[in-house]
Amino acid sequence: MDFSIILSLVGIVISIYTVADQTQKQNIRYKISFLHIIIFILLFIFLIGTLVAVEYYNAVNPSLKVENDYFSLSYTVIASLNSLLILILISILAGYIIFNKKIVKKEKLVRKLKENFYNNSFVQIINSLDYYFDNLNKYYLPEGRKATTRQENLSIIFQNKDNLNKFELAKNYLYNFINKNRINYSTKFDELLQLLFLNENFIEELADRNPYFFVTILESKLQINYKEQFVEKILKYLILENNDLLFFQVNNTNEINIKRDTYKISSENYLIYYLFKDIELANKLKVWKNIGEPALSYLDNVNDQMCLELKTDIYVEEKVGDSVVYNSIKIFDIMIRRALEQNASTFMRLDYYSHFINKIARNYRCNSLDIMCLEKEFLNIYDYSIYQIFYNLISWIKISFNENIDYSIELEQENCEFEGGNIPKASIIIATQSLETIVNRKIRGKLIDKILNLIIDLYFSLELEFNEEAKQYSNVLLNCLHKKNDETKTALKKILNTYDYIPQFNNTDGTRAVRKIKNSFNVR
Repeated sequence: MDFSIILSLVGIVISIYTVADQTQKQNIRYKISFLHIIIFILLFIFLIGTLVAVEYYNAVNPSLKVENDYFSLSYTVIASLNSLLILILISILAGYIIFNKKIVKKEKLVRKLKENFYNNSFVQIINSLDYYFDNLNKYYLPEGRKATTRQENLSIIFQNKDNLNKFELAKNYLYNFINKNRINYSTKFDELLQLLFLNENFIEELADRNPYFFVTILESKLQINYKEQFVEKILKYLILENNDLLFFQVNNTNEINIKRDTYKISSENYLIYYLFKDIELANKLKVWKNIGEPALSYLDNVNDQMCLELKTDIYVEEKVGDSVVYNSIKIFDIMIRRALEQNASTFMRLDYYSHFINKIARNYRCNSLDIMCLEKEFLNIYDYSIYQIFYNLISWIKISFNENIDYSIELEQENCEFEGGNIPKASIIIATQSLETIVNRKIRGKLIDKILNLIIDLYFSLELEFNEEAKQYSNVLLNCLHKKNDETKTALKKILNTYDYIPQFNNTDGTRAVRKIKNSFNVR
């Protein structure tokens, strides 16, 4: 018997295996199904059969042929062609099993990944999850097992709907029976994710090696608590430890939609794009917390070096791109503008801005700088960050009244108390709270005056540039300013006395608006 065909088959399979990468090689055993084995056996039997037929016809009568008017083939040639065809089919099947991303024995793969976790083989886990995650996620059942006993269906029982309860029990039992294997697998997968997403070493390895996996998780159908754990850990690491990629994408998100005054987020900046693609999901994942807390932690651990590191000939704007504080502030700006654009009614803890101001003001130590430096518009990164916070807060208020933005929320009261997801009112409250903080902390006077001018500009914008609803928010602004201490009011009166009112007097309703704010604070 000629064994060259079999040797060729072995050579082709070895070649295919050699070309495969390490992840594909390691997981071959989890991709071979019972059907694959049956097909392999049948093809191999046919191959042996054709080889035997070739030998038989060569020995008995090599001249035997199949003939008609169009062609003439000997049985030996036909058997050889069959052998070649089977060889090709076996090679294709071997290549398919090695290179495809479908895992047949998912539960066993998950068990193996769990062993890798305990062996600290994080690279193997990352490679396997990245390559096969779509298939693993497709088979995953987020809801898991459904209740099948009366005790597990208390909510239905308490409604005294026994017939409905029996129907639900039967339906749940059938669901569990049909999906038994998927439920078992999903439970094991849940256990693996719980281990991985709470392990800082795994998160660090993943963020360094494959940050795009962040997108895979956000787009998956995993339970929200797993996504939240993952986002919390990886954002903390990407902000405080390995922040080059995240900060690059933040600083690369600068293009503004002129009509909407919101950011155009390119999918190339995938961390930002997918994080805020759906603002409701971002809120459920508590992105505001996972951005805010690392920044506050950073401010707790830094000294006044942030102030003193800049010389008079260095522009602050050139330094902020690497700043944890500034980039966290900008991520909030991207998030809130997207929330306004999507008409989100969720409350995303804008008060992190006031916490940033408190920490920055506490750390603010710039008394030792050269007097010439004090003439600069922004003395340091802290100065620039403080200004940017107020600028963003005021921008959000104005954007909420932009006619090209479909943002609508009813103002319940003109007081100085938060109202759920009311972004413009929350922004006013935080802006006035933060103003009082920087005045009390004796932040540089030139910066305070600049911010007070921004706030007065906001008041006139609400009074004169937008609809009647905006005037209600100008009342909120005045009410919040009145609640501040005497020192803050004194600083405000000083600016009101020197403010340029000429542009307002050119407006038909400007005289009334000017008189309103002046009378409110007893300024002539």
